[in-house]
Amino acid sequence: MDSTTRRALADPDIIADAGKGGGLALARRGELLVSHETGEVLARELREVGEPVNEVGQGIQLWRIRGEETPFALVERLSHAHAAPLRIGPNHVFFGCPPIHGCPAAPPKPARSQVTFPPLSECPIEVAVLDSGTIPHPALAARVTSVQGEWINPSTGNLEPVPADAVDRDGDGLLDMMAGHGNVVCSVIAE
Repeated sequence: MDSTTRRALADPDIIADAGKGGGLALARRGELLVSHETGEVLARELREVGEPVNEVGQGIQLWRIRGEETPFALVERLSHAHAAPLRIGPNHVFFGCPPIHGCPAAPPKPARSQVTFPPLSECPIEVAVLDSGTIPHPALAARVTSVQGEWINPSTGNLEPVPADAVDRDGDGLLDMMAGHGNVVCSVIAE
């Protein structure tokens, strides 16, 4: 188990389920994501064990379930009771990537020739980067335009704008796991 998964499992709000393939699936304790397309029979059964909390977008609601049954066990139990595919699932927790020590590339070698790029004004190419966001930096200011996205705030469960401070969102005084990754990717592309 990698250090990111171990750190996640130390959070009392995150639970794990051993998948059929042998890997671990992580989810928020007591939370389900439920589609508006869920049939009325299933919706009635869900109301017996939980309640909708808020809309998270694209026709999906976040539900809190009561009792000790895990979201994994609840989905499994309901899937055996219904023939049609369920439009519910645990509120899974995903990471941007596992910790990588080093890079899966060959050692650096000097290039055989010098590459010269045209001035920025002569480059009509635009590239979109979907990543962890960028932190304002003077070296990227002329070439990178950041667009603020949205995230589900784990402390409230609400869909909110991504905080502007992408360096230490949890306030623990340390760089967050993916802090600055968007800057690195944009700088590699920009150069």
